[in-house]
Amino acid sequence: MCGRVTESVEMPTVKAIRLHTAVILPSMLRMALTLLIFAIAYFSPNSSTNSDSRYSLLVSEAMLRQQTIRLDSYREVIGNEQTVEWRLGGKDGRLYYLYPLGSSVLAVPFVLPFLFMGQSMSVPTHDDTAQNLVSALVVVAIFLVLDRIGRYYLPPVASLLVAAACVLGSTLMSALGTALWNQDFTVLCVSVCLWLLVRLENKATFPLLPWLLGLCLFLAYLCRPTTAVFIALVLGFLFFKHRRTFWPVALTAFVLLVCFSLFSRYEFDLWLPLYYLPSQLGGLLNYSGQQATPLPLALYGLLLSPSRGLFIYSPLFLLAILGTIHYRHTVKQHTLLWLICLWSIAHLLVVARFPNWWGGFSFGPRLLTDMLPGLVLLTFFAVQGWIREPPKRGRRLALLLFFTAVAISIIINSYVGMFSRTMLLSHGHSVPPQVDKAPFLLFDWRFPQFATTPTTVCERNRVYLERVLAERRVTLTNYTAGQEIVSVEAAHMGNIPVWEWWRRTGENNTAVPTPTPPIETYIRTFLPLIFKPAGFSSNLNAVFEGWALPGADGVWSVCPTAELIIGPVPTAAPGKQRTLTIQARGHGMQPVTVAINGETVGQVTFSTEFTAEQLTFPSTHLHSDQNNYISFDIPNASPPESSNDLRLLGIFLQKWVIEE
Repeated sequence: MCGRVTESVEMPTVKAIRLHTAVILPSMLRMALTLLIFAIAYFSPNSSTNSDSRYSLLVSEAMLRQQTIRLDSYREVIGNEQTVEWRLGGKDGRLYYLYPLGSSVLAVPFVLPFLFMGQSMSVPTHDDTAQNLVSALVVVAIFLVLDRIGRYYLPPVASLLVAAACVLGSTLMSALGTALWNQDFTVLCVSVCLWLLVRLENKATFPLLPWLLGLCLFLAYLCRPTTAVFIALVLGFLFFKHRRTFWPVALTAFVLLVCFSLFSRYEFDLWLPLYYLPSQLGGLLNYSGQQATPLPLALYGLLLSPSRGLFIYSPLFLLAILGTIHYRHTVKQHTLLWLICLWSIAHLLVVARFPNWWGGFSFGPRLLTDMLPGLVLLTFFAVQGWIREPPKRGRRLALLLFFTAVAISIIINSYVGMFSRTMLLSHGHSVPPQVDKAPFLLFDWRFPQFATTPTTVCERNRVYLERVLAERRVTLTNYTAGQEIVSVEAAHMGNIPVWEWWRRTGENNTAVPTPTPPIETYIRTFLPLIFKPAGFSSNLNAVFEGWALPGADGVWSVCPTAELIIGPVPTAAPGKQRTLTIQARGHGMQPVTVAINGETVGQVTFSTEFTAEQLTFPSTHLHSDQNNYISFDIPNASPPESSNDLRLLGIFLQKWVIEE
């Protein structure tokens, strides 16, 4: 009797504990992962807030204060930036932010508290803080929405872990977490659309679902017009699979699009802002037809290149695709599978046709971020197939490969992409070349972006300049004794136009790009990806290898060995001596060994004050029929103290001259 009573008391207790664990554990895990994702996005030192997204929140402020998207009232605060074609442009005396309006509209509720605190988005520090906070919150929201999607296919804990792995191990973190790009809200809207479609497929509808889906489709387009591909496929899917839902969804999106078009007609005298017009995707980028990357090469770059490859930076998605194929008998029951596959392929092809498919100064495949929610859904499908498959040989190996891919993805995106300061050197802002000038380096496995170090940056600079000289992109003029070379000459190396870089050295690769016809500033700035520099001359007096771009009064050497390359020097009389005079100062005390064409000519030491040091050498050290290399071996080069500048600074050169 007593035993029976004890059993009847214990049974409900065990069930209660199991139920309690099933509810509490996922909730605690969700909270921990949410805090982790927010902390990485918010506290990471790597930031892109001064890139495309600058002035996006200023438009939000203008909407709140002046009920307009124009930035006319901020002209004095913006100052000289008004003339920068990159983010700002004017029409009929009006000043506009030239990127899509969606992010500015959706960010209005987030900007309002900052205005109450007396902060203005016209102040860069305030804008940085706001962008950092909003982008971190958006990344968290994306994670939570993806988790809601995953619950339809996986147990709660598995759904949370897979969703977190996909966010932490992709550009959902390493791109969206660094600034309020127009992709942040785009991906959030697309993720909500997928969640609504998943609910529709699983018969978990609610009365407002079609209207909410139509609204999110329109907002995705408002944030980023390339989502038109996704929108068209979703509408096609609904038309064939859920006809009754299609009509309210299409009507909602269409009415909102008409309202936006009427607004654009009123504001810009265009039915759509120029950024949204498909015909402008290539025409505004100042490219000739010869400069479009061949499609197979662009696809390789987007998927497998060491500096932009999706499957290199997020190998977990490669395994997800392979898993989807392997478990196709289980996965094919999901009708959304075909929508995701078509969308991913179409988006990939659209991005591959962009003249700068690599996305400029970004980390990894940023321009593919828009389609990642679809790949996350494929990951849920693949994991579901693995769970449902009966135990068999190779199952543990598949699990080990998946965990390894997840670990690599997270390290690359959440650690390197968010916390590695040396990675920022890969953009080429301080050490040429900038990535837009030398995209062929994105394919070079010697210089993967995620493994950037000061040493690889120096080697990349050398490889770039060697190719520039070998392909005669620049030609060095003959050097005349007594001709002073000043540090500003180094600036030319940042202005070399792009060329048919995909050809190998020796192929027909010497054609000068077609001159760009004059285009109105207002038009040219809607898609500011790459511009040909005006007034560039291919005839230079000197090439600076291992040096940064110059400042106002000099240029730093940034490599342990830096070189100055000059053209042929006329032959001097037999036995004639020449004098090399170098005017520079050191980063601390800097002993420098100088060599000319491999022949050491002596050592000089520069202190922190500018001095002019001289070395005498035989004139036979100089070539009269080929370029000459003056090298500076600087073993004590080091980064600045108490600074995020990781360049190896040696000497700060003002000018030098070779005299008889």
